[in-house]
Amino acid sequence: MQAKPSFKYFIIVFSLIVGVWSVYNDLIWTTHDFKIGDLKQLFSPLNLQLSFGSKAVGRVNGLNQVNGIFDFLLILGAIGFAINGERQIRLLRFVYSLIFGCNVVSILRLVLFFVLFRPMMGNKAPVITTDRMIGDAEFLAMECAWLVVSFLILRYFNRTRDVAVELHEQEDGEQVGIYIEASKGTRFMHNLIDNLTIILIFSDLQKTFEGLVSHGASAANSNEDVGTVLLTQVFFLVCAWIYFAIYEAIFGITPAKTLTGTRVVDDESRTPQFKTIAIRSLSRLVPFDSISFFMDRGWHDKWSDTYVVMEEIVETDEQISTPQA
Repeated sequence: MQAKPSFKYFIIVFSLIVGVWSVYNDLIWTTHDFKIGDLKQLFSPLNLQLSFGSKAVGRVNGLNQVNGIFDFLLILGAIGFAINGERQIRLLRFVYSLIFGCNVVSILRLVLFFVLFRPMMGNKAPVITTDRMIGDAEFLAMECAWLVVSFLILRYFNRTRDVAVELHEQEDGEQVGIYIEASKGTRFMHNLIDNLTIILIFSDLQKTFEGLVSHGASAANSNEDVGTVLLTQVFFLVCAWIYFAIYEAIFGITPAKTLTGTRVVDDESRTPQFKTIAIRSLSRLVPFDSISFFMDRGWHDKWSDTYVVMEEIVETDEQISTPQA
């Protein structure tokens, strides 16, 4: 059954509209009004932040210049997809993976605010007014919408790719397909890009957590510097585990892997089960794991019995179907 082209056209048109709007929203439309700033954020698919200490890079007068970089990439990816179809999806796939991750974290931040952060603030916690509840509900609805759309688009792109194999002839003359593992250079790029992406996606959440921990340490007259550093480091490790576990369990990829055309598979070339990905993601927290692949397969690969392999485009339309919500 041939795939309907309607979803492909939807991705192109939707990406161009969102990209152009987001460039205006993040790079042109300045404001000093907090209410307008909240409105701008409500309709922004990305919430990326690059922080050094207490200073956020590129955030001034209601603008988010870090977001703006990826808004342009969204437009370029849509143009490339329109011209070359499924053969050129890496850039678009990368940006939608960021949109998916940003909105997962935004929803997580809202949940943590009520479950963890607000109780930690004690008497200084903001009063929950009707306007605040309505505003939070609007943000939650919009974040869920971005989450669903980016999920469907990423699932569609996943269906345009399969595991790349090389045919090897055995002694009896039978040909066997063997998947092509990612090179050590590619794995090194994954480390760099994924670690930067974790910082971009989780910086806002970590900054909030760090402020609350610092406030709690001051109130308890404890060693603020040591406690804050230790707890924020643990929090960052938890964020890293969440990042890899969610992306690889749902899609078999991370944002870095979308750029290199690779994916995670088990020994039967399938997307690993969540239990396997949970072990794989936990193994990443072991010191020096990130460079272990230079010596061998890599500890988190070996301990979870998984592989990072190259992808190839699915050549037949029968294998690509339009995703259903």
